[in-house]
Amino acid sequence: TIPYYGANGPVGHIDAALFNEPLVLVVEDETFIGRVKPFSYLIDGPSWVNNHAHVLKPSTAVLPAYLNLMLMFYPFINATSGTTNRRKLLQPVLLGAEVALPPLAEQHRIVAKVDALMGLPLRGAREEFERAYLITQLHRFDGNVSRVASFIGMERSALHRKLKALNIASDYQEGERKE
Repeated sequence: TIPYYGANGPVGHIDAALFNEPLVLVVEDETFIGRVKPFSYLIDGPSWVNNHAHVLKPSTAVLPAYLNLMLMFYPFINATSGTTNRRKLLQPVLLGAEVALPPLAEQHRIVAKVDALMGLPLRGAREEFERAYLITQLHRFDGNVSRVASFIGMERSALHRKLKALNIASDYQEGERKE
């Protein structure tokens, strides 16, 4: 049997496929206010989609997985229309959503990085984020740990401990980047 999809994912099975390709499905009508579920999800293979989901078939310039990542938590709520209990995301609003479109190689890298992070336990994902964030801030402030600590709202001594714990402390000295 063929998976049958609606606004929030699979809702059952059906005998015949309407689609047989990678697609991004976006909620069309649903309770948008207070929503915590993603607005979009990726499907691939034989499928049937009801009229409560927009069906997006990305061009060859866009990876379906990348488009899905960009739309999952897009700020659509204020752009919906209708009553509070049952709002609707109209097609022109969806198609007008601005999404960064890097080259395909970068889209592949972004999807792979997100997939890798989502495969980590929370602690590992948090450490990866903290490492990338702190390295970015150190570059931003030319390796000046005091300025980074001030900017991020952390005591300098606590930041030194965090840098050491994340194995990036040895790359920086106070006030200047090691060469």
